Amino acid sequence: MIVLLAAMAALGQFASNIYTPSLPAVAQEFVTTTASAQLTFVAFLAAFAAGQLAYGPAADRYGRRPILFTGLALFLVGTAGCALAPTLETLIAARVIQAAGAAAGVVVSRAATRDSFEGIELSRALAAVTIAFALVPGLTPLLGGLFQSVAGWRSIFWATFVFGAGVTILAALKLPETLKERSPALSLKSMGSAYRIVFSDPVFLGNAVTVGLVFGSMSAFFLHRRHCSSTGSMSARQNMGSIRLLP
Repeated sequence: MIVLLAAMAALGQFASNIYTPSLPAVAQEFVTTTASAQLTFVAFLAAFAAGQLAYGPAADRYGRRPILFTGLALFLVGTAGCALAPTLETLIAARVIQAAGAAAGVVVSRAATRDSFEGIELSRALAAVTIAFALVPGLTPLLGGLFQSVAGWRSIFWATFVFGAGVTILAALKLPETLKERSPALSLKSMGSAYRIVFSDPVFLGNAVTVGLVFGSMSAFFLHRRHCSSTGSMSARQNMGSIRLLP
């Protein structure tokens, strides 16, 4: 079950980072600038962040499985839309749908982990999920570079679709409903009050800002380095992934 929870948590990172080596190729196909193509990455991150804010309260109210499978359905539809996108605008819209679905994976994985484990087992399970979440950004660009070199950027989204479908099948077979007690009916007022408490907590803000700065600086750096993959050589595209593995 821990492997499944880790895969669910990593779904968004997988979809976000495997695609980055193909940004120059996307720009070339749609006859636009690399900066414009990067909007597909920015839109993904924005939708991924916003989706988590909505899925958390919903998963406490309606259960883990309904929210997870709703998100996975959106993820698969959005991923297929990315692979088939005829225009850059369509690709951006599909990336938003993909990210909105992927957000359910990270929310439900952490909630289900806390529902299912206690004490030392909970610490170990959360550590495994966190390790998977941290490793994926370093490994997936290398995989994306290989797909780009062999079959083009659309193949990356079909590979992502297969990964998402595999997570969906495993979740349907292996993940029970872990919510033991449902929260009261949802309302925008109650959600707003809860988030005001969270966002006013100095400990939360300190941790969130630190993680956000680290992730933001890494994303900015690797997006800036995307031109290395525009040479068309396999070695250049592979290096865009390999550089993330350096200490």
